[in-house]
Amino acid sequence: MSNKRTFHTMNSSSDSETETDDDLRFATVDDDDEDEDMRDLRDVQSVSLNSGTETTFFEEIPEEVRKLYDLRFSVYVDAQDANWICIVMNNKNKKTTMQGTIQTTTSVPGIKQRAELQALVEALQFIYSTCDTATKSFVCVEVFTESVYLVNVVREWLVKWQHQLQSRPHAELLQKLWSFLQLHSKNIEISWLPTQSSPHLLECRNLLIG
Repeated sequence: MSNKRTFHTMNSSSDSETETDDDLRFATVDDDDEDEDMRDLRDVQSVSLNSGTETTFFEEIPEEVRKLYDLRFSVYVDAQDANWICIVMNNKNKKTTMQGTIQTTTSVPGIKQRAELQALVEALQFIYSTCDTATKSFVCVEVFTESVYLVNVVREWLVKWQHQLQSRPHAELLQKLWSFLQLHSKNIEISWLPTQSSPHLLECRNLLIG
């Protein structure tokens, strides 16, 4: 099984696009387990990992540091079946779009959830790879998605599952996401947002179905 992804970065001066293939290994999916987790989450509207933290933290960063680095990011995540996409916007309005497909020759239960996790992990890896060690602690990330599953993974379930991640469906992706949250949870927020209310989420959806 492999994940094929495309990167497209846009700003006022340049466009660039590269394509890579990476092999990914995933744990066996248990549909019944996932359904039980989702049972009581139908009415979720908007949650955040640390409500209000991102704005306060960003305002505490010295002005001269803000000018030098792209420290504030908005991330928009969507998936359809095995296809995933994320848009990353920095505080200088530079947009990077990444999308790909989890490739498999068999029907895999829970493939959409896996694709959603993949999109978020790709976005976080991209953001933190662009920062040096001295500035990573100042990075602020706000994630928007229509996925109730993804919101609750970040908001509640990773903490609940932290000692059993190896046995969970999508274990490798959950471990990667948990590693980011352990280091940067105070600076990462995630909010549920209807696709139709966000131009960037609409763009994600249109690219997926186009």
